[in-house]
Amino acid sequence: MKKITIKLLTFSIVALTCGCSYNNFPSLIGSSQDENVVVRSGSYEDAKGSNTGTFVGQKIIAFRQELEQIKISHQSNTEELKRITKNIAANATQYNNTVGSIESKLQIGTTPGNPNLYNMLQQVQNNVQTMSMNANALNNLSVKVANNATSTAYLVDSIRAAFNISGAVDEDHRQLRSLQNEAEQLLITINSINNEINNDSNRQQQFLISAQDQMSQLNAAIRVGNFKSSEPIIKAKSKPVLFGTKDASLKKTTDNNAFLTSKPLFIAKFNHDNISYKEGLETAVKAAVNRKSNSIFEVIAVSNINSAAKAQQHASKIFEEIVALGVNPNNINLNAKNSPQTKTAEVWIFVR
Repeated sequence: MKKITIKLLTFSIVALTCGCSYNNFPSLIGSSQDENVVVRSGSYEDAKGSNTGTFVGQKIIAFRQELEQIKISHQSNTEELKRITKNIAANATQYNNTVGSIESKLQIGTTPGNPNLYNMLQQVQNNVQTMSMNANALNNLSVKVANNATSTAYLVDSIRAAFNISGAVDEDHRQLRSLQNEAEQLLITINSINNEINNDSNRQQQFLISAQDQMSQLNAAIRVGNFKSSEPIIKAKSKPVLFGTKDASLKKTTDNNAFLTSKPLFIAKFNHDNISYKEGLETAVKAAVNRKSNSIFEVIAVSNINSAAKAQQHASKIFEEIVALGVNPNNINLNAKNSPQTKTAEVWIFVR
């Protein structure tokens, strides 16, 4: 009889133990419960922390709401950037395809003023207008992203200041540290996307300038039916010259009528130190080389008397940077122009 009683008691203990493991112990393979819910002292609580009821606790609630609003705005800006970038890529593809078709026809020659080519040129004009719209869209987006960065930076400062408020409990400081880390990470992301937008905007602006110049050349070539009969924009010299070398034959022109009147491929204005122009220069040069592998580049230092040395120094540097991009030095000419109206040192680049 005692053996039977012991067996029944053992069975009951095993059954109770199994019941506990199924109902109260967490599963090793996960749970269907929300991951943001944890168990504290037998009750459920948000992992981000509960309201402690202190003054700092109320500030934390306000900080959290502001941070969530910035996140929503940041997500919207990110999606808008994706839409703009996609539009830029599609428009650039269409532009390059249309320009390629026009150039192919002009290379072999066609009738002067071919209406079919003029229709295609109208499509190119539409693409150029879209480039301008995309550039404006990027500029507008940059303003919104910059505002988010300012708001986030202010929020980070406010969170840091809250650590010094009297009357907080340990839980308040735990939540403040979590908020501070989250806000700082968001600020890094916002600044990163802002830099991306600014770079995209600069590239789009430079490509727009190049496209406008190319469209003018195509219009002139269509008018005569080929490229050969159209006048070159720049008369290339046989050898490049470098400022600062004793054998450099520097050409300076003070006659405005003698200065090149066509639209430049690229302009860099050095009105302050650390001007960021390299990405725009690279985009413009590669676009010109892709259109015509043996393009001739005219690099011109534009300045008044006081800024001549600075302009020539920057022009020499840009000459070297164009060579570093793979352009034959013999296809680059380095000149200068005195312009009393120019307030600072500038470098203008033309291409043919």
